[in-house]
Amino acid sequence: MNINIFEGFAYFRISQITLIDYKFFVFLFASGFLYYTLHRRCQKYILLIASLYFYASAASTNLFKLSLVILYISCVSYFGALFIDFAADKLRKLLTWLAVLALVSALFVLKDAYNIFSLIFNITGINYNIERFHFFSLLGLSYYTLSAIGYILDVSWGSYKAERNLFKLMLYIFYFPALISGPVMRYSQMREQFNNYHALEYNNIAYGLRRMIWGYFKKLIISERFGIIVSAVYSNYNEYDGLYLIFAVLCYAVQLYTDFSGCMDIIMGASNLFGINLPENFDAPFFSLSLKDFWRRWHISLGLWFKDYVMYPVQMSSFMIKTGKICKQKFGKKVGKKVPFYLSMLVLWTLIGLWHGGTAHYFIASGIVPFILITLSDLLGFINININLFNRIKTLLLMCVSFIFICTSSVSKGLEAFKIIFTKFAAPVSSKVSLINYLSLSDIILMFLGLIILLFADYLQYNKKSLTQLIDKQRALVQYAFIYCEILLIMFYGMLGNSDFIYFQF
Repeated sequence: MNINIFEGFAYFRISQITLIDYKFFVFLFASGFLYYTLHRRCQKYILLIASLYFYASAASTNLFKLSLVILYISCVSYFGALFIDFAADKLRKLLTWLAVLALVSALFVLKDAYNIFSLIFNITGINYNIERFHFFSLLGLSYYTLSAIGYILDVSWGSYKAERNLFKLMLYIFYFPALISGPVMRYSQMREQFNNYHALEYNNIAYGLRRMIWGYFKKLIISERFGIIVSAVYSNYNEYDGLYLIFAVLCYAVQLYTDFSGCMDIIMGASNLFGINLPENFDAPFFSLSLKDFWRRWHISLGLWFKDYVMYPVQMSSFMIKTGKICKQKFGKKVGKKVPFYLSMLVLWTLIGLWHGGTAHYFIASGIVPFILITLSDLLGFINININLFNRIKTLLLMCVSFIFICTSSVSKGLEAFKIIFTKFAAPVSSKVSLINYLSLSDIILMFLGLIILLFADYLQYNKKSLTQLIDKQRALVQYAFIYCEILLIMFYGMLGNSDFIYFQF
């Protein structure tokens, strides 16, 4: 009988919840009701139970496998940090390396091993049953593993003491709004917020709901429609000329941004309902004046994590310091500074490329191409004119070099697309592949309207203001009209057919 119970548990799944589903709102209401009505000391534990339930329902993995991973990540993080906290210097470093290696190994085995070994075996021609490396995919693993690694390193570096309460640490790692698509959190940012009591406040509820509505507007009104153009062109990219491919990849830039930032708005708004603020992940990236500026404004929490925990430690390593001194002696002071910086950048972007997925096209698009472009822009100085509009367009077009590989889902196809762009820039296109066939007049109007609102909102954000603040200064009639227009557009024109968020796959 015990075997039957175990087998039942191993294959049991909770009814799935997605961010675009009425079940998600039922879940938020039930969690919020318990959070604000039960004893104040229960709040963190209610959030933990809600987070684990949400993860069990959102992940496609069965409950037994999911429980093993949760237990493994929690125990490595909890006991690893405790042992590190009490250890002497030499043992402290060894324990830190072991704990980080244990977490990275789980990330590699469950997320990247199959793709990386497939690529290696295909290149080398090795005939091997690669399926044994195909374990099971796990939603959100990349995000909360980085949060756990950051916690271990901060404890090792003496930034704070190890958390003695296992459940508090688990809440930090598995907090449901940030669980499946980030942002990558720091324990120092979240510890007090999770420990403090949060009373029910109108402002938190109102702001949280409004931000969620804005996120759904981005995703269902803007992103899905631009995605139609991307799919239409890049599913048959050989039938289009270079001008179409450039237009479609620009549409992908809008699609990806509104999809990912819309997801962030939804989960940050959901977190605000509980009085908890998550770190921002975007800061008007389309207004960036350079590639470096773009990456400071795009996926902010991920970029900062890799800079703080990878790039800076690598730059300060004895090997890099020694390399810099040798280069300085042989080639001068400037080279002595640049070489360690570029080598550290290479490590940084290689790991970012691997984080985005073990497939070749994601590695090239998210790691190698950004490294090459940023390095060349620093070494050679891409054309810079003292005109902000020109620099913003230039930055966006350079980013689209990376996006083409993602749109084609292949390195070889991406190179073919570049060939078409340079050799058939304005070749005749068959009327059978006209984009008009894929969009209605209402779709075009909503795309144009949505893009104008999006750029205006980002313009305000770029200037340290916000659309919410601007609307709040208006009369109540204007405020309610804007909010209700958003809701009605989502209800009547929201496109629910392809509602998976792009960054869920990472």
